[in-house]
Amino acid sequence: MLRVGVAAPPGSGYPDRLRDAGCEPVLIPLPETASRGIGLRREWTADATEMAAAVREPDGLLLAAPEPEVLAGLVIAALRLNLPAVVAGRARDATSAAVAAMGLAPQEGDAAELAAALAGEGGPKPQEIVQSFSLANALRASCALSGGPEPLVHLAAIAREANVPGFGSVMRVISRETGPATTPGSEWFLKHGVPGILKHLGRAVHDTRTVAGRLRDRLPDDVPEPPDAEGSGLVFMRDRRKTVEAVGWSADTDKTYASGKCLVFAGEEAAVRAVESGGVEPRRVLVVAGCGPRSGSGLLRLTRFSEVLEESGLAGRVAVFTDGVAPAAARGVWVSLATPEAAAAGLPSRLMDGDMLYLGLDDGAIRVGVSSEDLEGTELLIEAPNPPPGYQGRYTRDARPALEGAGFP
Repeated sequence: MLRVGVAAPPGSGYPDRLRDAGCEPVLIPLPETASRGIGLRREWTADATEMAAAVREPDGLLLAAPEPEVLAGLVIAALRLNLPAVVAGRARDATSAAVAAMGLAPQEGDAAELAAALAGEGGPKPQEIVQSFSLANALRASCALSGGPEPLVHLAAIAREANVPGFGSVMRVISRETGPATTPGSEWFLKHGVPGILKHLGRAVHDTRTVAGRLRDRLPDDVPEPPDAEGSGLVFMRDRRKTVEAVGWSADTDKTYASGKCLVFAGEEAAVRAVESGGVEPRRVLVVAGCGPRSGSGLLRLTRFSEVLEESGLAGRVAVFTDGVAPAAARGVWVSLATPEAAAAGLPSRLMDGDMLYLGLDDGAIRVGVSSEDLEGTELLIEAPNPPPGYQGRYTRDARPALEGAGFP
């Protein structure tokens, strides 16, 4: 009897569906970690899943996870194992939509039945599916879904694992070409899904191989135009000397830049406390440093900070500059994934309260009202941390920059 490894949350029902399809389900538990860092969680998921699957020796894989970073980790594990693999579940965010657009998830039908069939046929395998053109499709889908910057990080890591060269350049071109069309929570996307957004993208989508056949064969004949989505799309931004790079975006179409005096915080918790205490005024640029891959946090998504800004009425009235990740639901001008990060003596660690900072989404400019000499002489807000023992310490010491995927070398 064929054996299919199931890496999915408890209660998913996939083991029973595999039995109905005539396979023996082999449970591969999703690894747990206390870290909130999306880079660290993804890498831990990839490594733990790879090892757990390797000792169980399944003939194929069925993968599912609600969190973007965990799903990306499962995809990386599947690439390493290179067993026939199917990603199950409806796309609920831009990262899961990107994985579907990549060709690893069926657009219709039963994922368990497909996983059983592919295990019996011996393919296609992930390394045959995840290629430069399929990654380009994934990137276009995530950009069209107003997914924010997080999918860029995970797709860069997947591209690196798949040995796809030049993805960084492709990422910068496609993000500029592909503006937001809708959101994962819109009625349009709930009705038309990933096939609809790929059909909407038209000739820009490549006809790639997928787990269910050729991509274009799985798309509808026609879809209505999605309602216009608000937001600027993703903008790769640099300073004049091209020593700093970050990804900007705004959920508000009419906001193309932000300029103001900095208010600098060493980490998300300090920023949250300041907002909750009423110590933040509108029209400031809030610099949240120490959230990057090597900060000890494992590349933090600033979900709590975004929520506190909403609760306080400051969302859209302040701008944010950070080496962490802007949540997809964040409102206002956010410039995140600043590279080099604060722990690498980057700009977020060199800014001080009161420094003027200009963030231009229309021209991709980062401008600081302080001379380069003064910036270089500034005492660093964040020092590179002493890595703790174990896996987290190895990640803190060795993680690549966020815009290169925030994975291990």
